[in-house]
Amino acid sequence: MIIDTDGPWTSAARLVTDREQSGQEHGVTDDGGTFCGLSPSQVDVYRHPFNGRGRADCRTCTRRLYKAAGLAGQEPPPGAWAHSLLRWTAWVTNGADATMVTDAVREVLTGRAITGARYADLDYEHDMPYWHEGDRDVVGHGLELDLDDGTTWSVIWEQRGSSDGLGIWAGPLMPDRLRLARIWNVTRHWRRRGPRMITEVEVFWWPQQPPENGSPSGPLSLGGLVLHDFDRDRRAIVVIDQWFDVRVYFSPRRARRDGYFSGNYVGFVTTPASAPGHSRPNRPAKSRVTA
Repeated sequence: MIIDTDGPWTSAARLVTDREQSGQEHGVTDDGGTFCGLSPSQVDVYRHPFNGRGRADCRTCTRRLYKAAGLAGQEPPPGAWAHSLLRWTAWVTNGADATMVTDAVREVLTGRAITGARYADLDYEHDMPYWHEGDRDVVGHGLELDLDDGTTWSVIWEQRGSSDGLGIWAGPLMPDRLRLARIWNVTRHWRRRGPRMITEVEVFWWPQQPPENGSPSGPLSLGGLVLHDFDRDRRAIVVIDQWFDVRVYFSPRRARRDGYFSGNYVGFVTTPASAPGHSRPNRPAKSRVTA
């Protein structure tokens, strides 16, 4: 068991294999069973740790986990789970984890109004906004969004070994995620073209390896977000490209032309191999803190 600022955790969680209980997550005990008494034969290993905050978490496991940690009666209320679970956003090991992250992203963003927006780009040491490329924005690091509940959420490209994807973090990017960047206030730009209220969030992933039998079952990277404002018929489409830049589109047609989406831009999609490049000056190396 691990105790940190988010509360108690087990080093893993388990997903029930019984179809009648499909989707439930259980805390793991030292003997390989669960806090609620399920035998190891009834469960499969689930990648992310268990902290008793998920919508599908076994309530018996949650109560016993907190009791074992000396925190009986202090279980978090439903909904408190989303912030802590967003520490795993850029890549996951399977579709079940992707669903967990997708739910957490929707939980923290849906229904919120955007009050401010900033881009974190490479610092070219002059005032030309290299991120602005007409009908798309191409940013070297990521973006920050201020919401009407007083929170700031950031989207940034992440890389660890051969894994890469979009990470989503509570708070601004500097200094925790970036050591050096040029911050551009793009609030007026977003108000002219982007969503004001996030009425729906779509999340899409792409397989890190070629899918088998038409269904990706291996590691997945978070490839992008679609933030919808249905009242104004606007959206912001945020994706990562093959140069590890973050692109922002306000037009689905333009994003599809660059090869990013199929259908309604939802589901498991492959990396756009034929997306056209963009002209950028010689760039300094990106500098960031690796989580």
